[in-house]
Amino acid sequence: MLKDQTQNFTDQELKFSYWYITHKLLLRRIFIIFLIATGFLIWFFVIWQLAFWGAYFQLEQYQIKKLIFNDNPGLTAIDSARPRPLQISDPLALAGENDRRDYLAEVTNGNDSWLAVFDYTFDGGGSQTRSKQGFILPTEKKFLVSLGAEGNVSTLKISNVSWQRLVKAQAVYEDRYRFKIENDKFLASQQAGEPSQLVFDITNSSPFSYWQVGVQMFLYSGGNIVSADYLVLEQLKSGEKRLVAFNWSGKLPRLSKIEIIPEVNVFDESNIMPQTVEPQASQ
Repeated sequence: MLKDQTQNFTDQELKFSYWYITHKLLLRRIFIIFLIATGFLIWFFVIWQLAFWGAYFQLEQYQIKKLIFNDNPGLTAIDSARPRPLQISDPLALAGENDRRDYLAEVTNGNDSWLAVFDYTFDGGGSQTRSKQGFILPTEKKFLVSLGAEGNVSTLKISNVSWQRLVKAQAVYEDRYRFKIENDKFLASQQAGEPSQLVFDITNSSPFSYWQVGVQMFLYSGGNIVSADYLVLEQLKSGEKRLVAFNWSGKLPRLSKIEIIPEVNVFDESNIMPQTVEPQASQ
């Protein structure tokens, strides 16, 4: 029976079968080595492609940024048109009454077309003054003030800044901010227990009437601020000249200078009183 089965194969087939059986282990080793080599080449190709892609991506991003920001004046101008942050000085502490202090810090708005509205406090040493709302006009340098504060503070903290871009800011400012301070004098108290007085005239020369006009008042001695205060004038009308007599408490050294600064956001339309038409006299 076996003889009949072998007669069905040719000599070539028998030789190949014999060769395969005798070299089976060698072929198996060659096949394993081929699989290992193929896997290594595949992983090498994948890693090389990832490295190449990463380097190319970085180069591409650099070229895109260079194209956008360095070679595009329009986009560069847009980026430069953003408002620059406010510049803040260290606070100045002035002695107040009843162991309280007055705090001042100078703030500068270096933008010529941006108005900033914000909240501010004086912080430090576990103390914090009451939060107040402030504003600063384009290119303005001014003091932010907190009067009669308790505790010691070391930092002016500005938060919730809202920027408003203005059109023709300088022209609007010159048209609406026209206040004149005249006849200012400080009348020192002549008797113990009586307050001193700061007296001055303020004139609204602009064509606009304002519901409220704040007034910052600073007293100097030897070139330094020694006392500060603040008042609000109600309904200061266009063309009006008003005499102000403000009582000033506390002991003061010999004064060398008085500075009175009207403070009003002339871009706030809600603070502008509606213009009234005077009735014509009947003929």
